[in-house]
Amino acid sequence: MSEQTRWLNDDEQELWRLLLAATRKIDRGMDETLKAGGEISVSEFAVLVSLSEAPDQHLRLRDLCTELAWDRSRASHQVTRMKKRGLLTKSKCPGDARGVLVTLTD
Repeated sequence: MSEQTRWLNDDEQELWRLLLAATRKIDRGMDETLKAGGEISVSEFAVLVSLSEAPDQHLRLRDLCTELAWDRSRASHQVTRMKKRGLLTKSKCPGDARGVLVTLTD
């Protein structure tokens, strides 16, 4: 069952590198625009948008992970940093001591 990895040909490699460069440029531009307008990062903005659109402006951490396509570790660290800045709160989910509820603050 040892399959050979198929490497990209020259055209595919060029396209791959162009896509990576474009993605980085877009991400950098969005981050700079958001920070210039209010000291907020793209990641913070993504969390705030998800919470602002959620019923009662809160989500379980696992649902936030699903919505953002983030792993739990990344989401948990981001939420902790945002809690320290007063952008949201974290609490235990009612009826589920293992669950974490993330709520947007005013």
